[in-house]
Amino acid sequence: VKVDPLPEHPGKQLFIPRPKLDAPSRVPFDRARLQAILDSSFFVHKRGRRRRTAGYRWMILLALYQGARLEELAQLRLEDVVTVNGILCLRIDGAEAQGRRVKNNASRRLLPVHRVLVEAGFPAYVDCLRQAGCQRLFPEFSADHQGRYGSAFSKAFIRLLRKELGILEPCYVFHSFRHTFEDACREAELDAGVIDALMGHAANFGRGYQYGQGYSVKRLKRAIDRIEYPGLVLPEIHWDGAPPRPRRRRIPRRRVRKAA
Repeated sequence: VKVDPLPEHPGKQLFIPRPKLDAPSRVPFDRARLQAILDSSFFVHKRGRRRRTAGYRWMILLALYQGARLEELAQLRLEDVVTVNGILCLRIDGAEAQGRRVKNNASRRLLPVHRVLVEAGFPAYVDCLRQAGCQRLFPEFSADHQGRYGSAFSKAFIRLLRKELGILEPCYVFHSFRHTFEDACREAELDAGVIDALMGHAANFGRGYQYGQGYSVKRLKRAIDRIEYPGLVLPEIHWDGAPPRPRRRRIPRRRVRKAA
């Protein structure tokens, strides 16, 4: 029996994922490394092609004082900055229709903005973006091919740590801010349930914690305002008030060979 050859190999589109290696454990930043980050070029206002926008600075401060994950912050829209009972909050939601994702159901939460960020001018930053007609809290971040908005910032932050600051240990990454925040919560003697509510962790304290409405925004506001970093000097965020523009992707040019 004559069999016609297949038009293409059946395993051409087959994808075999590589086995995941154990990721190095993340550790919190100490005071010296935190101060080095806050004194770095991310917080220096320079005119030119390589100057960092205000969004880069707010990303670091929000991670330090809010304890949110990278993508939770990078994907925020201006409509996610809300006022509840007179308290400015970040609404961490997973509305995939608008390009937002969360790790799990416990990650959906109302997160009161820390008093330090309010005093540093975060509400003014949000108001300026709204007046400019922006829809995202960080309009300079664009989604990659996987729909993630924090990819470009993550790469820039790693370059800052490794090249500029000389922090070469792989255990120090952006997620280290989250561990730093959790340690600060313990230093402030917050209840374990409150810490989980702030960080978006699933509570593991028995069946009784599955009932009720959880912690009120006022309770969470009192808790998060107790978080401090003694000895840490925060830089001033210089900003010209102009809304940042989204970065354009560079399309590589094809070289045309000259005819001999």
